[in-house]
Amino acid sequence: METAGVVLQVPEDGPRPDAGVVAEALAAPGPPVPAAVALGSMDMWDGFGLWLALTEPRACRILQRDPDADLAADLRPLGPSGGTVGLVAVPGDPMPGLAAVEPTSDLGRLPGPVAVHPFGPGGPGLAAWLRTALERWAAAGRPEAADWLLTVVPAGRIAPPSPVTVEKRHSRVLATLPTDRNMAP
Repeated sequence: METAGVVLQVPEDGPRPDAGVVAEALAAPGPPVPAAVALGSMDMWDGFGLWLALTEPRACRILQRDPDADLAADLRPLGPSGGTVGLVAVPGDPMPGLAAVEPTSDLGRLPGPVAVHPFGPGGPGLAAWLRTALERWAAAGRPEAADWLLTVVPAGRIAPPSPVTVEKRHSRVLATLPTDRNMAP
């Protein structure tokens, strides 16, 4: 979905945010709130970004087509080679909004400080939820893509219990971490 010069990538099978509502939220930025968890460049996609995509139905990736657009000052480093992750309000949420992880310095391989940036009237609530998700990811040991065990089960088949289940149109994706597997009986 593209709106206000921003590309918002959301799950194909999930609820679709309204482009006009997202554009209005982006036009109403709130102050960024520092996060207690630092992120590196790989964490954005393969670490925390993957965790967010697997555990939060409102997860999104935010990319900006035009790095010279006004939004670049509010969310950086967006542009053809960069982006960020966040949460977006979907139809049925009480207030429209968006919250995004914003690096407070250039992201490198080593973790650096980040903030969570709210947009729109629902932004502060989503920002609090996003900061909590960051803390849960860190408490789980900062898992990366290689740490997850993914099992895909066709729709309609009985599946074993899993700490994370992502419902898709034709299947279910069961996601576990090594710590989850060690706790199984």
